Amino acid sequence: MVSKKIVLVCFTLFAPALFAEDFNYEEISADKIEYDAKSGNIKTTGQTKIVTETGRKMTLQDAFVSNEKASGDKITTFWNEHTLITAESMRKDGNETLAKDVTYTACYDCDNIGTAWTVHATKMVHTQESKNMYFTNFWFDMYGVPLLYLPYFTQPDPTVRYRSGLLIPDLEESALWGTKINFPLYINFSDSHDMTITGTYLQNNNPLITLQHRLVTEHAGFNTDGSFTH
Repeated sequence: MVSKKIVLVCFTLFAPALFAEDFNYEEISADKIEYDAKSGNIKTTGQTKIVTETGRKMTLQDAFVSNEKASGDKITTFWNEHTLITAESMRKDGNETLAKDVTYTACYDCDNIGTAWTVHATKMVHTQESKNMYFTNFWFDMYGVPLLYLPYFTQPDPTVRYRSGLLIPDLEESALWGTKINFPLYINFSDSHDMTITGTYLQNNNPLITLQHRLVTEHAGFNTDGSFTH
């Protein structure tokens, strides 16, 4: 069947590398849509727009979706007002998703200056079993200024609620400290017990180590904060 638009096409595609959850497509529109009712496969030609059940909108070129495979080019999707994900291409085959020329930010145009931080990578691979995203040529920049480059970087996908590891650094300015850059490390012990250790570079003082410990029991909650510098 070929048509200009299919409304209420419910189909699930797991592409957590870009979308981070199972999506039920509520509406798909494109220059040309081919839908195979027997297999459930969908193929679009040209500019394609997808609206999900949760209201998220995605644009891409020449998409293909089946039970095991999915692909598309020039993908742009807003998760919300400030969370933007783009990719030059995406290919999903079974449990693995490959995306090329990926950018991601959860702070798109979030203040008067613009986009506070952005992550870039020439390649990103996601596997469902590990729920990890593996980046090649990873760049982290703040307000368009590159701050960190790593040839290889890995992190959990957004569906993972708790996992130990490095968090995104943040930058501050103050009259007392000057430039202040925080490098937080998150350590998870359980759903109700965790800790954050933050190493801080201070332009006008010695480095600072800060510890935040949190524990919730059946009848009480405990928060412990401390810091150390030389």
